[in-house]
Amino acid sequence: MILKNKKNKGFTLVELLVYISISSVIILAVFTFVISLMQTQSKITLERETWENAQRSMDRIVRELQKATSIDESSSIFGTNPGDLHFDTYSYESDDIIPTRVYLSNNKIFLQTSAGDELMTSSEVEATNLTFNLFTSASGTISIQTIITVEDEKKVVGKNFNASTTITRSVTLRN
Repeated sequence: MILKNKKNKGFTLVELLVYISISSVIILAVFTFVISLMQTQSKITLERETWENAQRSMDRIVRELQKATSIDESSSIFGTNPGDLHFDTYSYESDDIIPTRVYLSNNKIFLQTSAGDELMTSSEVEATNLTFNLFTSASGTISIQTIITVEDEKKVVGKNFNASTTITRSVTLRN
């Protein structure tokens, strides 16, 4: 008769292999989920950054054009990228006319006034399109259509993400 030793309470090799296999599958699933979550968050953040930059730049251009008293058609570049818009704005604070320019340089949008050049897009994104279109009605009313495209690219956990936002707005100048 063979006596079994009740004190031997270890794992068999088969039990150990089953435990390692199940643990590996669970760890791999969790790791894949975390990577996917990080990539999704990065893509959403990237899209938000491009949209916010395009929106902020467009809002500022629209505000400046709403104060415009005239457009310098001879110095402006219409209908092509990169556009260059020269106009005069009225300053309520100083009661003066201020020459103003909006232009694209090194994939950044700038607003130029007598105070100097102001960067309108962040250093994180690239403005790839700034186009101005001039429309004049039969009654002489002038409208400026502005088209802005902002792009960005980031690499997260071995995957490249691209985001692009294009915004178009028109402003009719006051007579």
